[in-house]
Amino acid sequence: RAYVADMRHFLDAAGIDDPEELAHVGPETLIAYRNAMLEAGTAPATIGRRLSTLRSFFSMLVTLGRMEQNPADPKIVRSPRIDREGKTPGIEPHEARRMLKAPDTGTLIGKRAKAILAAGLYLGLRREEIANLDLSDLRDERSHHVLEVRGKGGKTRVLPVPPAAYSAIVDYLSATGRTLGGSGPLIVSLGHAAAEGARLSGRDVWNIVRKYADQAGVNREISPHSMRVAAITSALDHGAPIHRVQIMAGHADPRTTTRYYRAGEELDESATYAIRY
Repeated sequence: RAYVADMRHFLDAAGIDDPEELAHVGPETLIAYRNAMLEAGTAPATIGRRLSTLRSFFSMLVTLGRMEQNPADPKIVRSPRIDREGKTPGIEPHEARRMLKAPDTGTLIGKRAKAILAAGLYLGLRREEIANLDLSDLRDERSHHVLEVRGKGGKTRVLPVPPAAYSAIVDYLSATGRTLGGSGPLIVSLGHAAAEGARLSGRDVWNIVRKYADQAGVNREISPHSMRVAAITSALDHGAPIHRVQIMAGHADPRTTTRYYRAGEELDESATYAIRY
């Protein structure tokens, strides 16, 4: 989604209507594009992401023999310096506890909301990762309840599900009459006959998180990514080693052998078990 938006933004800014023109773009066009964004006050991180998208695209054209060199080469078109301190507002532990208590779990909608909040706060999942979960992704492995999560770039990771999160998810599933190991999405739409049972979108997850942040009195621009920040922070604060937090968050791609020879060790010591609220 972001890749498509970045390409469209560049095409509009550069006034390119014919795709064939892309094979003739030079560094001067990209430098002017970067400078125009800087002058417009675009965030450095956004500029960097857009330039990264273009470098990837033009690299493909070079590989295909449509261009001789990449006009977005970072040695020529430098990205602006990015402040590495995160800007996404986090959620304090007491706020996380209030959010988890906010849904009315006497209702199906409340049970679903708590399952979503638990997936974000205890597992650090992105909103698209929550939306894309399937029933078959939740299973038992080596005496652990685990979720197989599909992350960015199609990469998958297997995360142990802490008891509080597992209880919330199973409680929601039981209320829907569905069981583990079935087919279809884990989190589904409710209430509208035309869409009932359909997979939620990332935007739906966003709206649900915002709703219960408001109900819990968290008066900031909280988003699903804020839950991810809270989970990573809590894991680190409670002693989880940094490399295990990276695995949990999907920031690093663990070796495929960890699913085999070292699978038991990885699950026993996962960062998800260090999270506390």
